[in-house]
Amino acid sequence: MFMRKNPFKSFLVAIIFVLLFPPTGLAIDQSDIQMQSQMDYRIKNHQNTASDKNIDDAKVKMDYHKYQSDFHTEGVEQVDLTKVNDRRIVVKWLEGETFDATKYGLIPMTVSGILKERNIYLVKVPETIDYNEILQELKNDPDQISVEPDYLTTSSYIPADSGFSKQWYLSRIDLPKAWDITKGSADVTIAVLDTGIKADHPEFKGRLLPGYDFVNHDADPSDDNGHGTLVAGIIAASANQSGIVGIDLNAKILPVKVSNRQGNGSVIDAVSGIYYAIEKKADVINMSYSSYEYSEVEATAIAEAYNKGIVLVAAAGNDGGDNWSYPASYKEVISVASTNKRDEPSTFSNYGNFIDLAAPGEEIIGPSYMGGYQVGSGTSFSAPIVSGIAGLILAKHQDWNPAQIEWAMELTGANIVAGRWNPNYGFGRVNAYGALTAQLPSLADESPNTSEQAKSIDVNQVVADRIDMPMDDDWYMFDIPKQADVTIQLSNFAEYLNVVSILFKKDNGQLVKSQVIDDYDSGENENYSVRLDAGTYYLVVYDFYNHWSTEEYQLQILAPSLAQEDSDDQDTPIFPDIVNHWARANIEKLARQGFISGYPDGNFGPNDMINRASTATLIGRVLGLQPDPKAIQVFSDVPSNHWASGYIGAVTKAGIMIGDENGLFQPDSQLTREEMAAVLVRVFQLTGTSTKTFSDVSVKSWSYPYVEKLVANNIAYGYPDGTFRPRNSITRAEFATMIERGLELE
Repeated sequence: MFMRKNPFKSFLVAIIFVLLFPPTGLAIDQSDIQMQSQMDYRIKNHQNTASDKNIDDAKVKMDYHKYQSDFHTEGVEQVDLTKVNDRRIVVKWLEGETFDATKYGLIPMTVSGILKERNIYLVKVPETIDYNEILQELKNDPDQISVEPDYLTTSSYIPADSGFSKQWYLSRIDLPKAWDITKGSADVTIAVLDTGIKADHPEFKGRLLPGYDFVNHDADPSDDNGHGTLVAGIIAASANQSGIVGIDLNAKILPVKVSNRQGNGSVIDAVSGIYYAIEKKADVINMSYSSYEYSEVEATAIAEAYNKGIVLVAAAGNDGGDNWSYPASYKEVISVASTNKRDEPSTFSNYGNFIDLAAPGEEIIGPSYMGGYQVGSGTSFSAPIVSGIAGLILAKHQDWNPAQIEWAMELTGANIVAGRWNPNYGFGRVNAYGALTAQLPSLADESPNTSEQAKSIDVNQVVADRIDMPMDDDWYMFDIPKQADVTIQLSNFAEYLNVVSILFKKDNGQLVKSQVIDDYDSGENENYSVRLDAGTYYLVVYDFYNHWSTEEYQLQILAPSLAQEDSDDQDTPIFPDIVNHWARANIEKLARQGFISGYPDGNFGPNDMINRASTATLIGRVLGLQPDPKAIQVFSDVPSNHWASGYIGAVTKAGIMIGDENGLFQPDSQLTREEMAAVLVRVFQLTGTSTKTFSDVSVKSWSYPYVEKLVANNIAYGYPDGTFRPRNSITRAEFATMIERGLELE
C-alpha cells in the first residue's frame, strides 16, 4: 500500500559506531547522536500570481510548494524545544525592510553574508521569553516572509559491520563498465554539505576546492567528526593505486561544513551551505543529513539551487519507516534509500512515497578523518553513490538538466521493471552503466512545461499525455464563454502516480490560483466539479510525489451546458469518419453534451464494437455519477489504474452493470445487445410491455423482460427478419443512438 500525505510520527535513532582503520591499527570511535523527532508547524499560505505578457512560472510553481507544505506542516502548535538549536528562530523579512530583533527582546546571532543578502536573520530567544508565544508574534508581523524554528539536523548513519570489506558495491552498480565510458570531469563540482573533510588525506590530493565552515564561521572546513570525509571519499576518492576509489575519479569536491563535531547541524547552517554551493557554481550538492521538520527557508534555497541547474541528492534517513525526512522529501531533491549486498532494502532504510532511488548503503568504505579508512552503513552512504554517478553523467552530457539526469538513473534502476516505482527502491537500485547509456525520450508531443506556452484545449475534448520525467508540469488553457458547471476529470495513469492539478483563472492579466484538485490517493482518478464564471482558465497537471511514468493520463473538461445544440456549420462533422453515417446526428448531440468522445486521432469509430469499459464510462457521464475507483476492488480484472476504473466502480455500485459468475467485470469484452438492453432499462428506469416477439428471444430467457421494455419504449426495434440477435455485439454508433433515444424520453 502506498502511504498517503499525512502528519508524521515521532522518531528516535540510536547510537553510532564508526569503525576506523588508521594506519597504526584498529581503533573504534563510539559517539551518540540524537536524531530529531518530527514537529510540524503551519506556514503562512500566500497567493502567487503571474503576469499575462511575461508569466513568472517560478512564482506560479511556488503554489505547488505551498500546497505541498500543507501536508508537511500540519498539526502541532507547540514547538518541542529539544528539537530546536539553542532556542533559535530563523526569520526571513520582506526585501527592503530591516528586521529589528531588539524590538522583540531577542538576541541577534551571526549569519553568513549569503543569508544577509537574502534578508534572512537568526535570533535567539532568551529563557525569560516564552518561545512559542514570540514565534507566533513574529509570524503575525506584516513584514515577515517566513518565521520558523532553527531545527536541528543530524548525519544519517548507523552502526557498521566490524569487518573491513572490499568495495563490493562498485561492481554491483556496474561502475567498471561505466568507467569505460567516462571517469568523470574536473569541470564538474560536487558540493559535500557535511561535517567537513580531512583535506590532507591522500585520497583527496588535487581534488578539493577551497570551502567554508558555517558552524564556526571560517574558511577552514576541516572534519572533526568523520562523516563528511567518508561521504566525500565515496563520491570521489582518487585512483592513486592505494586505498580505495570513489565513483567519480575526476570531479572536484567543494567542502561545506554544516554539521558539528557531534554530527549535528541546524537549518540555518544547511541553508547557508546551499546558497554557498550556488555561489560557487556547484553542479551537484550531496546532503547526507536529515531532519523530520519541514523548513520553508530551506525549501526556498533548494528550489533556487534546482532552478540554477544543480542536481540535489539527499539521504532518505534511517528510521526504517515511512516518515518524510528533509531535505530528501523536497520535490527537487533525489531521495536515496539503502540496499544491502543481496540487493534487498536495508532494514534501517526509510521508505515510502518520497523515495526516488536506492543505492548500496551497507558496509561502505571510505577515508577516515583520523587517517586510513573507515566503514559505515546508512543512507548517508547511499546518497553519495548517486551524487557520484550524477557527476559522471554530467561529464558525458554537459547540457543535461537535473530532471534529465535523475530520469536517466531512474529509468535504468535495477530490482524493478524499467520505468516502474515502488516504495522501497523508488525507481530501482542505481546502475551507473545503465544511466550513462540511457537515451532521452522524445518530448515532441509533450504538453508545454510553462504557463506561457500552455496548450489550448477545448471544453469536452479528451487530452492524453504523460508525466514524462521528474518535475514535469503539463500546462493547459481553456476558455469558458459564459457561466457554466464544469467537471475536470483526470484518469488512466500508473497506480503509483498521484496525478493532481491546480486550476488558475486569468484575472487582470494575472494567473490567480483557484483550486487544488487532489481528493484521491495514488492510482485513483481525480474529479472536480465547480461552477466557473466566463473567462480564461489555466490548468497545470503534475505528480504530487514528483514521479513519472510511461503510461498516459487522460484529461477532460466537461461542460454539458456549453454544448451547441445546433452547429454553426452543419456540413462540418465533429468527427471526420461520421460525415455520411446514419447515426451522425445522435453521435454529435452526445458529443456536444460532453458524454462521448472520439479516439486520439480525432475519429469516432462508429462501426467499432463498444466494450464494457466504454459502456460504463458513457453511462457514468450520462447519469452524472461520481467516479468511484475503490468500488472496483471486487473485480480482480480491473486494476485501480485502469482508465475506466472510476466509472466501472460507479456503475457497479449503482447496480447498473454487474460482473460475471466468476467475479470478473471483463472490461475489454464487447457489449452484447441483450446486455445493452439490461443496462438501458436500469439507466432510464424503463417500464412497459410489448406484444412484439422475436424468434431468437424466448420468453423464458433472462434478457426477455429487458428486451421487451426496450421495445415498448421505442429505443430498439429488432431486425427486419424478426430477430433481435441478443448475443451479437453492439457498435458505438448503435449504442450512442439508443442512449440518445433514452434521453429523449426524459
